[in-house]
Amino acid sequence: MNLYEETKRLWTPERAELADRWGREVEHGLSALGKASEKFNEPRPFRFYVAVGSVSKSGKGGKPTFSLRYLGQEVATVTVGDEPLLKVSAEHERTNRDYFEIATPAGKCAWRSAAATRFRAAFRKATSPGVPKSEEHKLEAQILKELEKEDGKTKFAGTLRNVRHCGLTRHEYPLQVPVPISGSSGAPKATRGNIDILARRGVGRGTFLSVWELKRPGEIQAALAQAYIYAVSVILMLRGKQGAAWYRNFQFTGSIPKNLHVEAVAVLTEDQAAELKTAHAQLIKESPLELPAELARISLHAAFYDPKRLSIRWEELS
Repeated sequence: MNLYEETKRLWTPERAELADRWGREVEHGLSALGKASEKFNEPRPFRFYVAVGSVSKSGKGGKPTFSLRYLGQEVATVTVGDEPLLKVSAEHERTNRDYFEIATPAGKCAWRSAAATRFRAAFRKATSPGVPKSEEHKLEAQILKELEKEDGKTKFAGTLRNVRHCGLTRHEYPLQVPVPISGSSGAPKATRGNIDILARRGVGRGTFLSVWELKRPGEIQAALAQAYIYAVSVILMLRGKQGAAWYRNFQFTGSIPKNLHVEAVAVLTEDQAAELKTAHAQLIKESPLELPAELARISLHAAFYDPKRLSIRWEELS
C-alpha cells in the first residue's frame, strides 16, 4: 500500500479544516493556558499534560484543565479558575487503586488544601506502584523525562543529543498532538489519531521535526508505518491554511522552511530489529520519501532503547 497516496486521498477538505481548527485553537489559547499554569506548581513524581480541547477552552474564556499524570497515566485533573482545583473522578479512583495500589477517594478540593497534600503524598510514598494501565504511557513518561534533560551527557545515558519534545508554555507541558488521520493499524483511516511524541531535533536553523511512535518492550505492530503516516499528516498540516500557527505551536520561530524535512521514528527494543528491517523494506518499496507536491521529504529512523538504562541506539533506515 502506498501510504502517502492513501493519506492524501483521505485528506479531504473536512479533514484539512479539522487540522486547521486545532492549529488556530491551540495558538489562540496558549496565552491563557500559560497564565493559568503560573497558579500552581508541578511536583514530582507528577507531570501535567494538556489536550487540544483544554487549550481551546482557555482561548474562549473557559477554565483550563490540566491532566495530572503519574507514570504516564492520568490520576486526576486540575482545573484553574480563580484558584486551582484538584478533581479525582470515580474512574481515577478505580485506576489509582487497581493499577497503583493507592487509595485516592473521588472528589474535589483546592490544590493547596490538606486533602490535596495527602493525595500527592500518597504517590510520593508509594513503594509498590503496581502496573500502569498502559505500559506505553509509562514508557512515554520515561522518554519525556529524558528529552527534557539539558545535559547531553546524561540525556539517554549520553547516547542521543540535540533533541527535545515540543511542549507548550514555558513549562513545556506535553501536548499529545492530534492529527485528522489515524495510523494505528498501519494503514491511514479518516479518524483522529494522536502522535506519541513530537520532538525537535538538530541545532539552530538545522532543527527539524521528529515524529516518534513508541512501542513497549517486545512489541512492534505497525510502528514505522504509523510514524510515516503521522509524518505525512504533520507535513500536510504545516502546508495547510494554519501551517504557520502549527509551526509556532511546535515552538519554532520564523517562517516554515521552503523545503520541509520531517523524521518518522519507530522507538523499539533491540529484539525487534529484524522485524523492523522487513517492515522498512516493504514501506520504501511502496511509499515515497520525497514528496514533491509538498516540497518535503521524510526520513525513516529506528530508536532502539534499553528498557533499563533508556540508552538509545539511533539507526537511520533511509
